[in-house]
Amino acid sequence: MKCLSLILLFDEEERIISCSKSLCIVTGYKATDIRGKLLSELISNEEEIRKIRKLREGLDSKVLEIELTLLRRDHSPLYTKGNLRKIPYAGKTAYLLQLWDYTDLAKAKKLIKILLSVNKIIKKALTEEEIYQNVCRSIVEDLGLRMAWVGVPDPSTLTVKPIFCYGYEMGYLKSIKISLDPHVPEGKGPTAQAIRTGEIIINPDTRTNPHYEAFRKAALERNYLSSAAIPLMVRGNPRAILNIYASEPKLFNEEIIFILREIKESLEFALENIEKTRFHHLISTAMENSDLLLLVTDQNGHIKFLNHMSTVITGYQEEELLGQEINLLDSGKNPRSLFEELKKAIFEEMETSGLYICRKKDGELIYLDIKFLPITLPQGEKNCLLLGRDVSLEVGLMESIERLKDFDPLTGCLSFGGLKEKAERLLSLSNFALLVVIDVYQFTYFNDLYGFSFGDELLKAIAERLKASLGENIYIARAGADEFIVFCPELQEKSQCSYLLRKIQNLLSNPFYVQGHEINLKYNLGVSFYPYDGNNLEELYRRANAAVSFAKKEGPNVLKFYGEDLEIQIKNTLEAEKLIEEALQKDLFQFYFQPYFYLNNLSLAGAEALIRIVKPDGEVIPPYKFIDVLEKSPLRRDFELWAVKTIVEKSNKFKIPLGLNIYPETFWDESFWDEVSPHIKTLQHPLYLEITERGFIKEPIKTLQTLHKLKENFPLLKFALDDFGTGYSNMGYLKTLPIDTLKIDITFIRDINKGEKEQGIVKTIIDLAHILKAKALAEGVENAEQLQILDLMGCDFVQGFYFSKPLSEEEFTQRYL
Repeated sequence: MKCLSLILLFDEEERIISCSKSLCIVTGYKATDIRGKLLSELISNEEEIRKIRKLREGLDSKVLEIELTLLRRDHSPLYTKGNLRKIPYAGKTAYLLQLWDYTDLAKAKKLIKILLSVNKIIKKALTEEEIYQNVCRSIVEDLGLRMAWVGVPDPSTLTVKPIFCYGYEMGYLKSIKISLDPHVPEGKGPTAQAIRTGEIIINPDTRTNPHYEAFRKAALERNYLSSAAIPLMVRGNPRAILNIYASEPKLFNEEIIFILREIKESLEFALENIEKTRFHHLISTAMENSDLLLLVTDQNGHIKFLNHMSTVITGYQEEELLGQEINLLDSGKNPRSLFEELKKAIFEEMETSGLYICRKKDGELIYLDIKFLPITLPQGEKNCLLLGRDVSLEVGLMESIERLKDFDPLTGCLSFGGLKEKAERLLSLSNFALLVVIDVYQFTYFNDLYGFSFGDELLKAIAERLKASLGENIYIARAGADEFIVFCPELQEKSQCSYLLRKIQNLLSNPFYVQGHEINLKYNLGVSFYPYDGNNLEELYRRANAAVSFAKKEGPNVLKFYGEDLEIQIKNTLEAEKLIEEALQKDLFQFYFQPYFYLNNLSLAGAEALIRIVKPDGEVIPPYKFIDVLEKSPLRRDFELWAVKTIVEKSNKFKIPLGLNIYPETFWDESFWDEVSPHIKTLQHPLYLEITERGFIKEPIKTLQTLHKLKENFPLLKFALDDFGTGYSNMGYLKTLPIDTLKIDITFIRDINKGEKEQGIVKTIIDLAHILKAKALAEGVENAEQLQILDLMGCDFVQGFYFSKPLSEEEFTQRYL
């Protein structure tokens, strides 16, 4: 505790009259800054102000003790203790606060408290998850920090995946991406540095830390002014990373860092113990379920422990063997007795083994291959472990452990490694085999909605249903978090697989009942055949997995077979990805422009920008060859940044409204709009951003919020709902959608002259647009008859090959500008 006396004098209105020089020193204020301030400006919270006011009411001539937390100039807390008294001052009543700084002591108490709390958590926790959850909570509550979270490194994506958080998070973890690549900005922050070095990394001040650039904006929005990243290492490898955030800068001084190191060591010790416990449980389970006889004796040969198989092999009950000498099992027909071998192993501290003739309870002689393993406990007590197996058995203790490793512990299904081992033998005997990959559609939804235990129970229910219903000669494996494999090695031809696939679909389509909830599961199936699609399990799995990836693109409950068509699709996808990358690098993307016209006078109203790739030799690549791949490509954002910047430039150059299609996911990406904002602000003419009806209904609420916000920020930004009538829009959402144009899909225009029903649909869409205070634009007008009907219906704009195909920029400007 520092000995400086800190003096504050304030009046009845709680305005500071004077203060001591020592107060200025420890708070960082000048005396002139403090004088005239309200007391509430110097005290950290309203509750302490109320405490002072209550003390003042009964103060009179008393001197009352008080604890206060003051705010320094840099907003860090100053913990004080002292007294409050009433004094006369300049003919009026004033109040004198005499305080002493005990910040270091207060912090020390908090640090000791958190260390004790962490140790208590470690003692009680049975799983890593319990440790992570409770430590995050304790750090936030006991240290008064802003937020804490735990993540795990994902080597496959080179990112850090958050798994638990506590405190004032407010979407922070979804707004950032932490990379493990040190060459990108997202990989230079404290979290990635800590994982790479294994050391605690401190961010002293979010506002100025040069390595925090990628996270600064999101952190400051949530008042994270300093932070610490604590890597949790197990056997030299990063198991997890604990991140903690404070609302004050430079909080993490040497004292706190010292405690954080203690916490790090305690947590690492606990994680190693949990891993050891798991391994011991594995060994214990293996021993208890092993086909081996397992006995533990003391140095005098008395049996202290036995597993179940010992009773099966010897015929004795457990209580008949415990406490008995090992020679109870000796037949007397061995060169040396079991007890002599045991004594030799213990006192020579040497492992021995051999073939021994033993006698069962009923007198039957059996041949056991026994290994004697001397064990000395930490206190010096000597024991011996006997492992024995019938020579007819082919599986021993280590095989039992390996067998356990071949199974998924949650579902009891084979692991991928276990299935691979079986498949090698089975495929060598098979003429035709089937492999099905089952992917549970949007499985993370169940974890997010109901919790991880619910997700685990659902996976077990799926596994149990498949194992119980598909037969003995069909193998079920769990290949991933939400992925199963069904492997059937004994089919004769492809036609036989249809029955099995229908059965799998029926099993998955029937409701599952988990923790009182009825779950109608959605899934995707990918199928490959041996020997057509691969000669081993890995090839079959890789190709079935490729098939399931394409099935997922079409939505839930889709089944895809791997084959030549799929291989062509994969090849085309790879070529498209290469083409997109080349187009971005060499500036090969170009806009073509298709004009649209006012229907009342057929004058130019604007144009829709349509993307093309134009190679150096003049070859024009149409969008159908790359547009779908671009939507899923990691380069999509780079393309759309280029597209928005370019379309703004073209709009200002052409001096007419232009339209641009935007992917739905981009509408919801706030960081994207932040990045293109400087370009949009330079708009001189309306820019119509088009979102499809199907894209809108994916996230209607989020889309509505984004559209309203963009309209408010950018007055010249307009919105068009494309392909209207082809989706399933909710009218409740549609009426609140701030759209400026409703685009009637070409499928309706193409049939408009077929009859009254077709015309009625188009007329309804036009009327709906006008009710929504929007304009109606008909796409795909191809003849004068369609134009005349649309004119009678009151359509506002028309577009199509009847007027013009999409034109290059040069052709468009020559013809229309």
